[in-house]
Amino acid sequence: MPERKVLLYREDCSPNKQIQLTIRNERNRAICVYGGPAKDRRGKDDFLLYAETKRWEEMGRGEYGPIRAMALGRLKFEGSKEVAMKNVGPFEAFLLAVGKPSYDASRCP
Repeated sequence: MPERKVLLYREDCSPNKQIQLTIRNERNRAICVYGGPAKDRRGKDDFLLYAETKRWEEMGRGEYGPIRAMALGRLKFEGSKEVAMKNVGPFEAFLLAVGKPSYDASRCP
C-alpha cells in the first residue's frame, strides 16, 4: 500500500484548518509518518473526515464508533468506502486515542 493521507477537520471551525495524517505500510503495520497541519492536497485514494467538535468528542469517549457516526450523519466521509471498511478497527482505536489527552476545544487550530 502506498502512503495514504487522512485529512480531518472540525465543522464548527473551518475546512481550511485541516489536520493531515500521512500513513505508510511498513512491514504490515500502519505507521504515521506525518501528523500536523495539512500540507498536501487530498488524492483520489486519500480520505477526508469532518464532524462537529462535540461529535469528535463523543467518538473519542467511545460513545459510538465511526460506522454509527456516519450512519447518523454525525461524521462526514469522502474517500474509498471499500478501503475504509477494511481499516475501520484501527480507525476506531485512533478515535479512542485522540480522546485521551487533555485539550482545549474552545479554540480552533
